[in-house]
Amino acid sequence: MLNGFAEPDLKPEIIPVGAVRVPLTATLELMAAGKYDFVSGGFERSVGMLPRVALGGEGDLEVKAIGFGSIASTSQALQALSTMKLRPLNIRELLAVGVHFPDLQKMFLMVALGTRFSTSICERFAFLWGSSSSGSSSRYLCLNATEFKWPSYARFLVAPAA
Repeated sequence: MLNGFAEPDLKPEIIPVGAVRVPLTATLELMAAGKYDFVSGGFERSVGMLPRVALGGEGDLEVKAIGFGSIASTSQALQALSTMKLRPLNIRELLAVGVHFPDLQKMFLMVALGTRFSTSICERFAFLWGSSSSGSSSRYLCLNATEFKWPSYARFLVAPAA
């Protein structure tokens, strides 16, 4: 239930992204390699507080993007991904996608629900988005609140569950 109303069923659309090499590089180094035009305030501090073990090891990852064609809450998306036997990417994997496929975030808002950033106010998740207009383009690395309503053009980045 969301605000007293039943949540609508989501109809997933699966988009293959491709293979991504996730290096055993510090997250802040991957962030720099992404060459983002804008990074949310406090992002570096938030990443620095993540436990290293929670970020996983080095390896190749077959990434897919899941879109639902409608507005979805974080809890709806996580439930749908679990049902599909997919796991959301973590922050380091999201940043590796940003390095390998920099133009993808200009087509979709790309969300990684696999790493929660906790603050005294709320929990937040990382996402990439961008714009391209009139020959100029920008790429953004941002954080958003846990129960944010993700727009219909959001794509949740996933890998097969172990």
